[in-house]
Amino acid sequence: MRYGKAFGGTYGWAAEALGNPNPKFFHIEQSVGVERLRPFFKMASYNVHANPKGVLFRLGLLTKGVLLAGPSNAGLADPGQNTAFSLTLITSSLIQLCPSLDVIIAVKIMNVLSKEIGQMFVQVHRALEAETYQ
Repeated sequence: MRYGKAFGGTYGWAAEALGNPNPKFFHIEQSVGVERLRPFFKMASYNVHANPKGVLFRLGLLTKGVLLAGPSNAGLADPGQNTAFSLTLITSSLIQLCPSLDVIIAVKIMNVLSKEIGQMFVQVHRALEAETYQ
C-alpha cells in the first residue's frame, strides 16, 4: 500500500503522526489539546445517534414534555460558541504556516470576534428563555 496499512482505517491518515496504528477521533483531540470539547460533541450527538440520553435531552427544546416538530432556535448557544472557537482555532493554525505581521493581527482579530460571537449566542439564548418563560 502506498500510505501504509493503517491508512485504510477511519482515521488512518493520522496514524503515523499519532504513533497509533488504529487512531480514534479522541486520540486526535488529545494530540491537539481540545479533548475538553468532547462533552459538547457528545451532547450534540444525543438526538442524532442512538443514546439513552437522547430520550431525556432535546437540544432544540427549552421546555420538557414537548416534542420538537421542526426546526428550533433553542439550544444553539453551546454549539454556536464551540463552532466559532473551532473555526478560529483551525484557521489560526493554518494561516500561521506563513507567519507575518498581517497573520498575527488577523489571529488576534479572529480571537476577539470568536469571543464576541460566543457572547452573542448566550445573549440570544437568554432572550429566548425569557420569552419562553414569561
